[in-house]
Amino acid sequence: MGTVGIDAFNRNNVYLFPNPTTGKFKVDLGTVYNEVILNIRTITGQLVQTRSLNNVRSFETELKESAGIYVVELNGSTGLTVIYRMVKE
Repeated sequence: MGTVGIDAFNRNNVYLFPNPTTGKFKVDLGTVYNEVILNIRTITGQLVQTRSLNNVRSFETELKESAGIYVVELNGSTGLTVIYRMVKE
């Protein structure tokens, strides 16, 4: 898993920011993907949000759960797999 950054951090040209967040955050995939699945889990593995997006390069979403550490997983149609730790304040 990635380390927590203050503003934005990058892995495989994917940006997730801001981190830490107060709820809303943006994901920039760096390129257009036909299909992307977003899963957000608690640090203990409980799925709290899932989203399927089509023909997307970037998107915004909101984590409505309580403050804590979450795992954000992105899986794309062309082999994209990125996992981040996100801190919700």
